[in-house]
Amino acid sequence: TYYILKGGTHVTRLKQYPKYGYHFDEDGLSMPDEHEQNLLCLIHDLYYNKDLSLPKVGEYLNAQGYRNRTGNEFKPNWLQRLAKQHQPHPEHWTKYKESKNQ
Repeated sequence: TYYILKGGTHVTRLKQYPKYGYHFDEDGLSMPDEHEQNLLCLIHDLYYNKDLSLPKVGEYLNAQGYRNRTGNEFKPNWLQRLAKQHQPHPEHWTKYKESKNQ
């Protein structure tokens, strides 16, 4: 399945799934996904700020009942890719940090 974006005379084909932390809106535009953004913030906080290893982050998330987009448990290799390649949206990261300071 591909989404097709039409802009002027250009048509762009996108993969079925957007980058983690985002979803496609009805116009095919990439928009922040609230649930996945919150999860990205938590992962970055645990890994970078709390210095948990990725296996420990995965254990924590799985024990808390979090699942990835396909409903599977979090695995360290997937978390490593996620932590290195996907940053939380700045607006969501700011909200997350503010909620931790209250």
